[in-house]
Amino acid sequence: MDVAGVRVICSFEEDVFFLAKCLKDQSDIEIITGKDYISHPKPNGYLYLEKNGQMSFIKPSNYEVRKTKRFKEQVGRIENMTYDEQWDAFICAYGKTLSLRRETTELVQGRPVTTSWYRCEDCTNCPHRSACCQAKDLAKPKEVVLKKTFWEMRAASQENITTEHGIYLRMCRSIQVEGAFGLLKNDFGFRRFLTRGKTNIRTELFFLALAYDLKKLWMKRENGRLKTHLSEITVA
Repeated sequence: MDVAGVRVICSFEEDVFFLAKCLKDQSDIEIITGKDYISHPKPNGYLYLEKNGQMSFIKPSNYEVRKTKRFKEQVGRIENMTYDEQWDAFICAYGKTLSLRRETTELVQGRPVTTSWYRCEDCTNCPHRSACCQAKDLAKPKEVVLKKTFWEMRAASQENITTEHGIYLRMCRSIQVEGAFGLLKNDFGFRRFLTRGKTNIRTELFFLALAYDLKKLWMKRENGRLKTHLSEITVA
């Protein structure tokens, strides 16, 4: 077992359960605990923060990729269309209007969540059709499905993280945990557990975490930042 664990990507949901059964049936593997996020999905982060009265600083999953030229050239993506708030419609790259066709509302974690369907009136002779619309039927116009409630929450969260205060908070504490594992593997040279057994592995991991925290404590002491949680703003 390495520090990164094991990650398997499956094409179909039933493959996940089949693979889980295969792992459980192996005599040399002991399953300590399991969580079924397919049958029991994790709570939505936006809804959780709203319910608890907390401001959202969740970084959208496509935040970085949206800055790339390749992403901006994908004219079929709804993020690259212009939204007309007055008419509740999207304007595509060719100037066509995707009007609201229907909406449904369902309760998610006790909160109404709205899903909206937008459809272009006519995609005939559109030079961007092959890049924009995936429908094989040429008579079928472009259609997008949008969970409007989450879309609005994500937009508000993105606005929060791009403010001066949001940038400052992200600078002080990254939302990704991979950085800690990267430091252990690259700076500490840790590649593989050296012991066997759950108790020994837990002890070894404890010393790794202790070394990591001691290094952070030493760095804070050297920089005069003991008993502080946020970094000071420096101007270059």
